[in-house]
Amino acid sequence: MANTKNVKKGREEKQMKNNSIILFSLLFLSISIFTFISQQTQTRNSPIKFLPGIMANGFDLRGTRIEVTFNEDFTSAEVTLHPTYGVTYYRDILRLKNFDGKPHDIALSVEKPFSEIVQAKIILFKNESKIAELNLLNYTFTDWIEIQPNEELRIDYFFEIRDIDGTGNCTSPPFAFDSAKVKIIVSP
Repeated sequence: MANTKNVKKGREEKQMKNNSIILFSLLFLSISIFTFISQQTQTRNSPIKFLPGIMANGFDLRGTRIEVTFNEDFTSAEVTLHPTYGVTYYRDILRLKNFDGKPHDIALSVEKPFSEIVQAKIILFKNESKIAELNLLNYTFTDWIEIQPNEELRIDYFFEIRDIDGTGNCTSPPFAFDSAKVKIIVSP
């Protein structure tokens, strides 16, 4: 029985050591909404706006704050996340809502991709159904998605980070900081 406790304690100490290194990895994501009006791009008075998701400014499983900030008219959001080695999934960080009385088509486009991560993507949900994924590692975009009047879409984030040498020995963080920029295009 004592030997089992020592093995468990050793695993906990190794996990704590790995977690202390992981704390230095930081991701920053900037998302803005652009509305096309007679060949001009407009960010003010957009019918589609951001809302905080349930986990916005909450804490992840390690107790690190999920930072979400908005501009004054909620057409731009900045999200700061702290993923760990392996797979990290952030559910319901942001929402998109159509405040107009008519439906609009939207598309998500990567303006600046992440560069230091194995996998990174935004997953868009309508109710509980996945309707789109956006790969945040390339200059890509989604198909057009219709958003009905007063409808909200949920935005989740998925990341996969691996140790550099593939051994599972996480002796240093794979990166200290990485950022991406996404644009949401709204068709009138």
